[in-house]
Amino acid sequence: MTGSVPLPILASTMATRSPHSAFPTAPPGLALLLLATSLTWLPTSPAHAGSDFGENAPGLVLRDDARAIRANPANLAFHEGLHIAFDHETGLTGDQVDRQALRTALALSPASGFGAGVAGRWLLQPEYEAQTEVALALGGPFAAIGLSRTWSFHRAGEERPDYASTALALSSRPSPHVATALRVRHLNRPRTAEGSLQRQWAFAVGLQSRWGEAGGELAIVAPENALDRGAVQGSLRIRATDAIRLFGGGTLGNPDERDGFLSGGWTAHGGIEFVVGGATLSSGLHGSGDSGADGLVLVSGAELHAPGRGQPLDRARTTIHLVLRDRIPEQPRSGFLVERAPGFATTIAQLDRLAREGEVGALVLDLERARLGPAQAWELARVLERLETAGIPVTVRLREPRLAELFVAAHGRTVVMAPADVLASSGVAWTGFYVGALLDRLGVRPQFERIAEWKTAPDTFERTGPSDEERAQVQAWIDTVWEVWVEGIAARRNRPADAVRALLDGAPVDAEALREAGLVDDVRHGPVSTASFVPLDEWWDRRSDAWAAPRRIAVLHIDGLIAPGDSSPEGLLQGVVTGDRGVARAVRAIRRDTGIRGVIVRVSSGGGSVLASDEIRHLLAELAAEKPVVVSFGDIAASGGYYVAAIEGVRIVASPTTLTGSIGIFAGAVDIDPLLQRLGVHRERFEAGGRTDLFGTRAWSEEERGSIRAMIASSYDRFLALVGTARGLSREALDGVAGGRIHSGRAAREAGLLDDSESGLLGALDEVLARGGLRPGEPFDLVHFPDGRRRGIPGTLAGVTAQDRSVEVERLARWLGRAGGTWALEVAWLMESGGPTMLALLPWHLP
Repeated sequence: MTGSVPLPILASTMATRSPHSAFPTAPPGLALLLLATSLTWLPTSPAHAGSDFGENAPGLVLRDDARAIRANPANLAFHEGLHIAFDHETGLTGDQVDRQALRTALALSPASGFGAGVAGRWLLQPEYEAQTEVALALGGPFAAIGLSRTWSFHRAGEERPDYASTALALSSRPSPHVATALRVRHLNRPRTAEGSLQRQWAFAVGLQSRWGEAGGELAIVAPENALDRGAVQGSLRIRATDAIRLFGGGTLGNPDERDGFLSGGWTAHGGIEFVVGGATLSSGLHGSGDSGADGLVLVSGAELHAPGRGQPLDRARTTIHLVLRDRIPEQPRSGFLVERAPGFATTIAQLDRLAREGEVGALVLDLERARLGPAQAWELARVLERLETAGIPVTVRLREPRLAELFVAAHGRTVVMAPADVLASSGVAWTGFYVGALLDRLGVRPQFERIAEWKTAPDTFERTGPSDEERAQVQAWIDTVWEVWVEGIAARRNRPADAVRALLDGAPVDAEALREAGLVDDVRHGPVSTASFVPLDEWWDRRSDAWAAPRRIAVLHIDGLIAPGDSSPEGLLQGVVTGDRGVARAVRAIRRDTGIRGVIVRVSSGGGSVLASDEIRHLLAELAAEKPVVVSFGDIAASGGYYVAAIEGVRIVASPTTLTGSIGIFAGAVDIDPLLQRLGVHRERFEAGGRTDLFGTRAWSEEERGSIRAMIASSYDRFLALVGTARGLSREALDGVAGGRIHSGRAAREAGLLDDSESGLLGALDEVLARGGLRPGEPFDLVHFPDGRRRGIPGTLAGVTAQDRSVEVERLARWLGRAGGTWALEVAWLMESGGPTMLALLPWHLP
């Protein structure tokens, strides 16, 4: 149609959102109107029979939705969610309609790496033709294979197709920016009335910017054994703004033309898309010139797309929302009767990504009765500071805060409290329980050997109050935490530290008094609805249109009690247990996974079994020889928790408020003979050979005590040797900081026990990303080991495995430990597990 006036194409897109999505949803009336419109106006293929002309930015690389069923079925493996497309083609020559066709397509990806689709196409004019197509795809993060089958009919009502054709496609997305594809159509060389169809080969290379703001591809299409009769196709998509996208492309040549390469005419298309909430409106023009016969095809369309990663997001005006409640678990958590939580490390990484990109409008952080640990509070404050530096304003809304949460809030731009709220807990405290008098009344005699005097763990059983050593070291640590928090609040809120101390000393302090003192900016109720906010974890899932799965960083958790056997996540009746067998499985998985570029070993443990700690340290040393490893100390990384990190060449980072050290060992048992005598019970032991039941419930002889003392002395020497080698410290230097002494992270840094006490988890993440070869701003995902989310009902309730015979003791230990703050039964469980029980364990848990 030479000299004709181009006609516009109207294409409408409707995006549906999941019920939990915070993104806008197109009104139902608008969706129905657009869908009805699609049945009369909609674009697709034009002059070249069987070509992909007419689609908005079609191609082997760019598409991974329902329209990939025809273009490249392998890309369905990269698709997420459900996508339904409706297309109507209207072909024009001059002012005459000479072509009409209807197309539908549906793609579904119920699981990562698997996609399926079905499509239908009906040519209504100039003559009837129909095609039905099904496709399947399988793949991984970087590559996929797809297979499709097409049945073609040329007469209405025909039961058997004229022919059935098979297509095979391979796709590779080795990076977020580069993709390749190979497609072979008519793989089975189907027979038609005109003879067998030749195989048609197509190869494409695509490039895309970091977030998918721009992407393009170039493809060569040619018949088998006749590469000199090929065509070149190209497509381009540009996101001009969050609301406007441009597309264009074309084809030069026709692979079915016999006159030579690039012969047989051309096709071209271009247009614009407008993204409005959950709807996309587009207008474009598709034209062709084929052997002197020009043509124009109008393609109007509607889409229903249940969203996956990469859906439209107005970054400049988006407010990200994060709610932290109660105690924040280190590991991801979910299961029966257990509230889902992404894990502290994931939350920090997500907030850090916000700061790195700087492309959102604001962050609202709700601390609702949050119970942050001393290191967690420091690390969360650091990432809020990074967000503010990146120009992202942070509003922190407090609800029933403590001093830790007030410290975190001070690092945001705006602090809000409700009028009736108060700061009731404005200090730092530790409570210890001593059961020596109780055991004496019961007739239970504790018996322990320890190295050295600062290893105060046995005091819980032997004493009626703290020793001078325990009192001194605990007070020094909580004084450090107090000073760090008070000075941090004063510096961030630009207030004298003495004035802040005086205010906090007068707790409880109500919201208005905090506002008058300059520690709170606004006293009001928060908004009833947060519908306009985007939850942080949802933003994380939608943050990129980039190709290929992000590189991965592993977080290997050494959390809770360290014990022989399997690891166990937190349950209703007990806390986390890290077992040496569980860590061994995790290390094997990390070593095998070539997509994991580095490892953060996150330690939040007061220790446990010496044997298990030594096994875990050995496993981590082997891992560090193969992949970049950085150890991050959380709230507590002491005794066995420090032991596992004593690895030569591995950096240790912490916060100034971390509790660490406690380099010492003890062993113990209880003698219950006095109790049995009171109860009128007599027991008699029969033995042959050497000593038995040393760690049972009988009294030790002096000779046995000497043997146990020698055993723990040997283990202590090994502990010191490992630390000395890892940290480059002499035995004399270690004698001044070991012996069971606990330290704040700041003091431990000064003593040479760790490398950095100011960067915390963020510092570990920065270092692992750099050593893992990830470029600044490159997407990455965290994978956690062990995965505490994969638990059934019994494991969730108990949180333990059946691998040892003291499950009930451990349940009771944690239950009582939560109620009274004592760890006595936890030690009893370890001793009950059998074997020579030497413990590298703190005498209490953090409040």
